[in-house]
This record gives sequence, structure tokens and C-alpha cells, in this order.
Amino acid sequence: MDHRRNRSSRWSPLLVTLAGLAMLAAMMGMVSATPSALAQGTTPVASPAMALGEPVPPEACTVERRTLESMPSPAMATPDPIASASPATFTLPEGTVASPEVVSAVTETLLQSIACGNAGDSLRQFAILSDNYIATLLVQGGVPTLGQTIYDFLATPVPNPPEAWIRVDAIEDVQVLLDGRVGAVVTTTGAETRRSFVVFVERDGVYLIDRLTPIPAEDATPAA
Repeated sequence: MDHRRNRSSRWSPLLVTLAGLAMLAAMMGMVSATPSALAQGTTPVASPAMALGEPVPPEACTVERRTLESMPSPAMATPDPIASASPATFTLPEGTVASPEVVSAVTETLLQSIACGNAGDSLRQFAILSDNYIATLLVQGGVPTLGQTIYDFLATPVPNPPEAWIRVDAIEDVQVLLDGRVGAVVTTTGAETRRSFVVFVERDGVYLIDRLTPIPAEDATPAA
């Protein structure tokens, strides 16, 4: 049996799913089999091939892989009030409209993450997540640490077939939240269409995915 091909079931607790390890992949299709992210301090490279409304090609995943040494400790995980909200309802948090530059930056990060997910390259996708979010996903997945054995297991990409590539349909309501992070309502389509509230945090000029909260049904109530 090819254990790599069973990654998504075997290692689902490690998958970057936009809501909890099994959710950044399940919700947004951001990973096909494991989580990844944008190397801290590495700017995501926007590719002309990446566009809203079209499947994001794996070759658009250009971010450097995260090393084992750069992986955060689960002890860094902290609760997030947005992610802790009731899954039955969702209200957009307060914020101010983001500048075009910020909208462009978070869009590039999101598309890069989807590209790496379609490439099945978990270690690259990890480079697009904040340390705190990775630590949170590890805790939620019951993984005390990402040791050498698991790291080596994730080192070989398992790409999605073209018919399973995820696309980003829309990035809306991009705003700077009261805590300084940036939030956006994101619609993606893979096996099905999903909406999520994705939170980004700026680190050394790069916007990394810091949280994801599913938006039930088609509900997104503006903040009061």
C-alpha cells in the first residue's frame, strides 16, 4: 500500500484546513493532504497564472518550504475569539476597509496557499501560516510536536489531479480588524463551494494566514 496516497486520512489532524487542522483543507481545499505555509519573512510571489475564478495551478506554488527547525512549538498556541465563536452563526468583526495594497497582499498569500494545496506540498503551505496558527493546528490535531518522522513523511508532495484543483471565487469584505490583523470573507470551490472568514497577520512585510472560521450556510452578518 502506498501510505503517501493515504495521507489525507492518516494525517488529517495535521492538515491545514481553514478552521482546524482538518479544516483549512476541508473548508477551503487549501491542502490536498497536509498543511503547509509561507516561510516566515518570504514574500509570496504572485503568478500571472493565478486568478480568481480559475483553478490555481500547482506550479504557481513558489514559496520556500518551511524547515523542521523553523516549526513552532504547540506551546505557542493561544485561543482566538473569532475562531472560538459559535459555529451556528457568524458575525463579521468590526474593522476598517483595507487599502488596495493590503487587499493585493492578502490575495497573493491566499492564492499561493491554494496553489501549494493543489500541489500537495504541505511543507510549502506551512510557510504561509503564522507560527501561532500552526501551533494551534498541532494542538487541535493532538500532535505534541512535528518531529523528524512526520516531517519526512510530509516531504514528498502528493499533488491533486487537475480535476480536483481548488479555485478561489471571491475575496470580499477585506478589512483591518481592531487588533491590527486583516480579515476577509473568502469563497472557494473544490468538491463543493465554501465560505470562510480568513484572518491574516503581518510579519516582516508578509501577510500570513493566522486563523480561519467557517461561515455557516450563506450567512455573513455585518458587524453592528
